[in-house]
Amino acid sequence: MFFSGMFVLALTGYLVLVDGRRWRSLSFIGLIALALALIAELVGQVYPAWDFVGEEKWLFISLSNASVYTLCAVLFIQWYPFNRVKWQRFAYWVAWTTLSGALEVVYTRTGHMIYFENWTLWHSYAADWLLFWIYYQCYRCFQIEKLDKK
Repeated sequence: MFFSGMFVLALTGYLVLVDGRRWRSLSFIGLIALALALIAELVGQVYPAWDFVGEEKWLFISLSNASVYTLCAVLFIQWYPFNRVKWQRFAYWVAWTTLSGALEVVYTRTGHMIYFENWTLWHSYAADWLLFWIYYQCYRCFQIEKLDKK
C-alpha cells in the first residue's frame, strides 16, 4: 500500500505542481530522470546496493519509484533559480538534495527500503547531488528551454 500511495502522491504532484506551458522541456527532463532510474535499477540487479521492500508487485514498486524520481527532477528544473546569485542557487541545491535524503529516510524508517553492503544514506545523498547536476547540465547545455518557445 505504501508504494501505491507514493504513486498517487507523485501523480497528484504532476497534475497540481508541474507547469503545463513548459511541457516539452520538462518532459525531456522527466525522460532523462526516467532513463537514469532505469539504469540504476539495472545496475542494482548486478551490484545490489539497495532494494525496495513492499507488499505490492515489483512492477508497481518500479512505477512508483520512477514517478517520484521524475517528479523530483521536473520540479527541480521548473523552479530552478537561474537568475539568482550563486549562494541562492547553492541553497536551492542543498534544499533539494536534503529533501531527497529526507524522502529516503522515510523509505528506510518505514521498512520499504534496505541498504546492502557498504551503501548508506550518505552515498544516496552524494548520488542525489550527481543526479541533480546531470539534470541541470542537460537542461543548460542542450538548451532544452528552447523546446518551449513558439
